[in-house]
Amino acid sequence: MVTRVLDQEIIGYLNYFDKVIHVQAKDCFIFEDFVVFIVPEGQGRKAVGPNGSKAKNLSERMHKRVRIIEFSEDIEQFIKNLTYPAKISKLYKAKDNLIDIQAEDYKSRGMMIGKNKKNLDALHEILRRFFGDITIKVE
Repeated sequence: MVTRVLDQEIIGYLNYFDKVIHVQAKDCFIFEDFVVFIVPEGQGRKAVGPNGSKAKNLSERMHKRVRIIEFSEDIEQFIKNLTYPAKISKLYKAKDNLIDIQAEDYKSRGMMIGKNKKNLDALHEILRRFFGDITIKVE
């Protein structure tokens, strides 16, 4: 696990998340137009709420798009959680630090990469935070 300094904005988001959702987030990432909260394994369903009601409520209160992702020690499962709802047909470690993701179709591939690689860069940053230096290849 890589260490990083938490600034006041991230600490504020983590505290607000805990207060509103009643689940303590492991980490928080702020990207251009959305905030990603990583919750402990087994807490994803509780954090999102029935039909996503808690996530929608939090998004409205924060005036930002919010994603709540369930953490997993298994890197393959964590990548599936991060890339949901995109469909992955194959996911395997090609080398020590290279993970090859094969999307089921072009739509899923586009969702994983995003406009100007925005989603791919976010995925890479989150994985680097929890699993160290990792390279991702999407096909």
